Amino acid sequence: MIGDNNLELRNVTPTPSPLRGEGWGEGEKKERESFVIQSNKKGFTLIEVLLALSIFSVVITIAADFFLSFQRTQRTTEALQGVGIAARSVMERMVSEVRSNQINYAFYTDGIVTPIPTQTLALVDGEGNKIFFRQEEEGSEHCSVPCAAMSLDGIFWSSLTPRGVRVLALNFYITPRLDPFLFESGSAAYASNAQPYVTIVLDMEGTSVLTLGQSRITLQTGVESRVYKR
Repeated sequence: MIGDNNLELRNVTPTPSPLRGEGWGEGEKKERESFVIQSNKKGFTLIEVLLALSIFSVVITIAADFFLSFQRTQRTTEALQGVGIAARSVMERMVSEVRSNQINYAFYTDGIVTPIPTQTLALVDGEGNKIFFRQEEEGSEHCSVPCAAMSLDGIFWSSLTPRGVRVLALNFYITPRLDPFLFESGSAAYASNAQPYVTIVLDMEGTSVLTLGQSRITLQTGVESRVYKR
């Protein structure tokens, strides 16, 4: 007792709070928990979507650029191989003919090889048969593009280069300029004591527009005639 007031203590049962799920049955609690969990799940924000798209675009761009670069490199390599094979084939044919035949000095003006370099290589075999090599320009009857051509009479020419390549330049450097097998009665001596030697310079490239300017090959070689008449 405190003072004059009588205090009576009672057991008060708290009222169930529906906000805390008190007083609910088991089914109601599970349904409420499921609802709370689902409502807490978040989707992607706009910034996250834009960031993901940006990263994806960068990856695709890099991959596409790498693929296109690989294709360009492969095309260039294949074009160079084709031009190289064609150039070596033409060069080997001319070298073989020079090695086994003589320079036809009579073809050149006054028997003197001029100009230097000359654009026509004139040869003659042991039986007097003539052989010519030169570059034919675009539009001739046997060359749709500039090509290396061969003739057995100096009139009718045939192409030595396959399709897909063009000859940019074909030059011949012939030494000596005078026939070393020609005996000059006036001087009682031969015009030269050097064995005929030809330096051949061949410049070729592919005609494909995809590799134009990237498939150019220049070959140079020297060959000495093995025919000796003295």
